[in-house]
Amino acid sequence: MTEVSRHLTQPVRGFVNRGLAVSLELGVLVVSRTSLTDACEDHLSVYVVGDVPGGFVKDCTLGGHPPLQFAFRDASGRMVFTSVATSPHLLLVTDGGSGAVHMIDVRNRQHVGYVAPPHSVPFPRGIAASGSFVAVSTWKDWDPVTCRHSVWIYKAVTGTTSWVKFQVVDGFCRPNAVRFCSGRHGVLKLVVFSSGGDLTKVVVGARSFRQVLYPSIGRTGFDVEECPLGWLVTRDAGVTLCDAKMKVLQKNVLPALKSWPTAKDWCRALVRVPGWGLIVMKKYHVQLFATRHDIAMFSMSKARVAWMAVVKRSIGAVNLSLPRKQQRR
Repeated sequence: MTEVSRHLTQPVRGFVNRGLAVSLELGVLVVSRTSLTDACEDHLSVYVVGDVPGGFVKDCTLGGHPPLQFAFRDASGRMVFTSVATSPHLLLVTDGGSGAVHMIDVRNRQHVGYVAPPHSVPFPRGIAASGSFVAVSTWKDWDPVTCRHSVWIYKAVTGTTSWVKFQVVDGFCRPNAVRFCSGRHGVLKLVVFSSGGDLTKVVVGARSFRQVLYPSIGRTGFDVEECPLGWLVTRDAGVTLCDAKMKVLQKNVLPALKSWPTAKDWCRALVRVPGWGLIVMKKYHVQLFATRHDIAMFSMSKARVAWMAVVKRSIGAVNLSLPRKQQRR
């Protein structure tokens, strides 16, 4: 099975990418960007599936004036769309400059409130959402050694668009990416990846249960994403495939990333979208990797026609879903 790739966005001069979020329901892709010269120019770029074959087209830019004023310092600018019934498809954005987590209605281009109000979260970084829960990784300071950092879990207030702090899990060493996953008997777990390369699983609501796994891949990058075989982990300029216990199955599963012009253009974000494929964000570029199985599963619609045209013109890469030995059977 062959995989194909396609660049989705072009670099914006004077800006670097910070975060990435995708909504299938809205048909949008959002990239947070920070200015190299003026923090007041940090903004969100919103892209939508175009009417003409060719993928996403730029729709609008959000930012530059209160309350849509951002300062994506300290590796913030990470984003996720909510799935809670009272706040469907709202974009949540971590903002290190104001110490807040914004709620944005991308469809109507409006700021609709906060998960965490300004100056309430120290150095917010990664963010994840599942149902009525939202998790945010925070740093208390810049100490690279001590495990003094935390992950804050918020819960939606039933019948409102408000959120309350539900749980604080301490003792992490430089936590970055956070992800929710389901355990046995439907137990909700939070997976936390730290810069040092360790993975921690915490049962949401149970303060005493914690499982720490130490991967053999060493220092990781900025983000992780769950896949059928385990985890896709950003590492330097590539992506590494690991099993559920973080044992390396395959290094550099996306050889096409080598063709990108900047050697130091590390992978910064991953989003695995069912029916589309894997979207990878680097410092200046955003690229889609889709298997032909993904193309077949993409439901018939205007979006499918556009995406099939994109993939058809793309170049081959590598399969993420099955090892090569299984592909030959």
